[in-house]
Amino acid sequence: MMLKMAMRFTQIVQLYEFNGVKSLLNEFFYRKRCAIAVEKKLVDLKPFTGKTPDDVGIVDVDSGMDKSFFRKYTVKHRNLKCECYLKSGYQAVALKRADNVVGDIWYATKTGSSQDPIHPDMEWLNLFARPKDVYTFDMFLDPNERGNGMAAYLQHSALLLLKEKGFEKAYGYYMADNIPALWVHRLLKWEAIKKVYTKRFVRRWVIEEETLAKSRATPYRGGA
Repeated sequence: MMLKMAMRFTQIVQLYEFNGVKSLLNEFFYRKRCAIAVEKKLVDLKPFTGKTPDDVGIVDVDSGMDKSFFRKYTVKHRNLKCECYLKSGYQAVALKRADNVVGDIWYATKTGSSQDPIHPDMEWLNLFARPKDVYTFDMFLDPNERGNGMAAYLQHSALLLLKEKGFEKAYGYYMADNIPALWVHRLLKWEAIKKVYTKRFVRRWVIEEETLAKSRATPYRGGA
């Protein structure tokens, strides 16, 4: 509990430092925002074709990682999040530059997660994961790494790793007013399957939902 509180406090402070008070308030308090739920078939996923620096690499993160790995994060709240997420059964794909961890993207699965649904987002997005589905969430990059193609490289590399693990489809979402996230998802050809309008005063409430495309995903109804 104390770890989670420390992580949340550090996250709030750094969100303010990186993006200012307006971004901080917009994260936790709003009347109406639109979340775009997306899916990606992994079967036909091709290797990444863009250029990446020689000192950049990908690391598969799970509960067996040595704790010294988490001290290599360049942004403090991410190492705290790692500890919280791993205790919930989540895993991640991390981005390393030289000996530093500069970003990551997390994922939840039916076999790994200790929760039902496998992640709280799945309930308000009204999605249900099958055994070979994976839910991706909370991608982060050190602000110094943004704007140079690293977001696309990290996300594509994570999807390739999930494909190698035997997963067939990935789900996720981004906020419609988050332009960088919108372009990364379009670049990697995620398919938008629904719009979910929400309001938030710390806690999130769903206002309405609009289907955009037919999906194999089924609504979340609770239970296994």
